[in-house]
Amino acid sequence: MAEARPLLAELHDQALVALDAYFQAFSATRMDADELAAIQSIVAAAGWRFAVSFNDSRVLTLAVVVPAAFPFAPPRLFVLDGPGLLQWPHLEENGLLCVYPSQTSFSTERPVAVVHALLQEGVAMIEQNLAGNTAADFRAEFVSYWNRSVETAPRVLSLVEARGEPRAVYIWKGQKDHVVADSEATLRRWLGHRFGSSAKAAKYDVTKSLLLWLPAVPLPADFPKNGADIRRLVAGDAAALELLGKAIVDESIDEVLLGVNTATGTGFGSVKLMMPPKQDGVGRKHDPINRGFRPGRLPLKFALQRGLAPASKVRRYLVQRVDHEWIHGRDHDARQTVLKGKRVVIVGNGSLGSTLSELAGKAGIGNLHLIDGEMVEWENIGRHVLGAQSVGTFKSVQLAGYLKANLPHLQAVEASPEVAEAIDVERLRDADLIVATTGVWQVDSLLNHLQQSQGLPPVLYGWLEPNAAAAHAVYIPGQGGCLRCGMSDTGTPYLAVTHWPDDGLVAVPACGGAFTPYGPAELAWAHALLSGETIRCLLDPPGKPHHKIWVGQTANWAAQGGEVDPRWLDVMGDPGAGGMIRDRDWPAAADCPVCRKLAKAA
Repeated sequence: MAEARPLLAELHDQALVALDAYFQAFSATRMDADELAAIQSIVAAAGWRFAVSFNDSRVLTLAVVVPAAFPFAPPRLFVLDGPGLLQWPHLEENGLLCVYPSQTSFSTERPVAVVHALLQEGVAMIEQNLAGNTAADFRAEFVSYWNRSVETAPRVLSLVEARGEPRAVYIWKGQKDHVVADSEATLRRWLGHRFGSSAKAAKYDVTKSLLLWLPAVPLPADFPKNGADIRRLVAGDAAALELLGKAIVDESIDEVLLGVNTATGTGFGSVKLMMPPKQDGVGRKHDPINRGFRPGRLPLKFALQRGLAPASKVRRYLVQRVDHEWIHGRDHDARQTVLKGKRVVIVGNGSLGSTLSELAGKAGIGNLHLIDGEMVEWENIGRHVLGAQSVGTFKSVQLAGYLKANLPHLQAVEASPEVAEAIDVERLRDADLIVATTGVWQVDSLLNHLQQSQGLPPVLYGWLEPNAAAAHAVYIPGQGGCLRCGMSDTGTPYLAVTHWPDDGLVAVPACGGAFTPYGPAELAWAHALLSGETIRCLLDPPGKPHHKIWVGQTANWAAQGGEVDPRWLDVMGDPGAGGMIRDRDWPAAADCPVCRKLAKAA
């Protein structure tokens, strides 16, 4: 018996049959293989072309094209005889009309309805374009249209702050990428982070450039093609013109970053100024800019006229923003104003602390200091950010390098490969928050004593229960709290969610070898708890010691031999199915030996 045809192919063929019937009303023609091959934007499986009359009596040839994955991939609408690139908004190369955003959901069960809606929206969009109602869309999506007008290389990566005043900036020109920043220090720091060597970055050739802020969003027809166009774009900005004129006289700048505020946010473009040659047609030296004037004495008016003349061509470059505010929220996360200036010390960079460090960086915390004296072992890599390439290296050092390379815009990521029990107190004093994730009582106890006796910043303690059945986050502010108040002298919490035989430890064939077997999926809940608390404690810290607990799903840890701790039942009640977060105030114990000792010393 012949094999049944694959379901997806059958659904595809059924959709094509339905569309053939639908397009009969349009007198549409099925596109042949050569016509489909000419559609380069997608791999086309089938298409229908047909003529449409519009309100201004123009007739255009449209085509609906579907890929092989249709109806599970969207149909596309093409204008086969439309205008050239950048004449209409949303019209791409090869005539593709972008009717819907790429993230749009559509029905996979009603292919004819999907195509019908595409045609209705597309025809309405074309009507607007034919009527000349294009300026608003062109301006709102300035970056997309600028990037379609540029040279293929280089790409400009912008670290500059999106604030609207013309100013001098700094640029490094690599073979493929140029990087621009507001200060030389910021630029060299980014290069050092990205390419792994601050010493090497110090030797990079960094020069000055300009940022000009345009008073209005230019339409594609106004994108600069020559020096005179640049002058026209900033004609009313005396500060911008002065910066340009000085750069021309000094011959110090040949690339200019252009910033503009659009209705949907800040956009950037970049241009290279092609200054007049210093030789005439027969190779004789001459100076077309300064002729008739002594060096440095050329008036601004002449500098602009000669340096930015219609004959002075420009090249447009693509710009990608890599600054902090864009990466973290695309200019729409108000928290970043605070977070990028915060400094967090993370003591312990293991299974809990390594991912916390990565999440802290990705959340926008601008300054991180990682402390851990242990090395990465093979048995760590199943639940650690670092993998096999880092085995045999210090966790803190490798993790810092990983974060700097992948988040080069962060202000600082430092590493101290030292034993946490012998931590240098001076590394902690200027932190906004210390996060302790070692799960080692000696370390937590030391930090608690230091905080009580030497006035360290707030500390957030994080630890796991066996098998990651529960996770804890305890916030102790700089004054008025003590970790020991809720712990025994050996670090056993007075309140735990679970109770385990043999403390949940599993032995391995090594001297003193024991561990609790949990994986990254169970650990993810602890990461979410502790990273969320880290952000909260930086932005809106609790006014008093606070304890937050993640209770894992009861069925999972019960199957591994865990039980609900009797004290938890007494204090917090039955956790039921688990999968919840509980809050409480961290206790203040009248008989706490650390507090009594501190009170006696006072």
